[in-house]
Amino acid sequence: MVSRGMFERHKLVFLSQITIRLMSKNQLRHPEPFDLKKVLFLLTGGSGQAKSEVDWLPDSSWNQVIKLADLSGFEKLPEDLSKTYNLKFKEWWNEIAPEKERMPGEWKGMEKKFEEILIVRSLRQDRISSIMSNWIYHQLGDGFTNCDAVLQAQDIVDDSFADCD
Repeated sequence: MVSRGMFERHKLVFLSQITIRLMSKNQLRHPEPFDLKKVLFLLTGGSGQAKSEVDWLPDSSWNQVIKLADLSGFEKLPEDLSKTYNLKFKEWWNEIAPEKERMPGEWKGMEKKFEEILIVRSLRQDRISSIMSNWIYHQLGDGFTNCDAVLQAQDIVDDSFADCD
């Protein structure tokens, strides 16, 4: 396994690259459309100087939401956050692990999990590692995300020397 030789902090980056590459080739277990603009938003986010229109949301997150609204499918997000579903989004935002909860209003039925990642990236940057791990597990399965969880030290040594004969 390639991940066996990696530092723990690099595994998520590596698996994210693999999963996004498979998404670009339409080879995921649960296919999702590849949109380069959305991938770039995941990697770079957005910035700005706008003051948040939502009293509970930091300005930095609001600027992420404004930038995300430039992408197709997210045009209504700023209005839904500030008016339509303000209190419900606040409850979701205050959850310890919001990525495990259903999003408010029209956003709760999101079929494209990658797009849900973009919303979490905008609102709760602290939860991006968790939601990315969940998405990778959903797309690639347990063999990629927990590959060393069941191996014993002796199994790893035996596997390492198997190619030496």
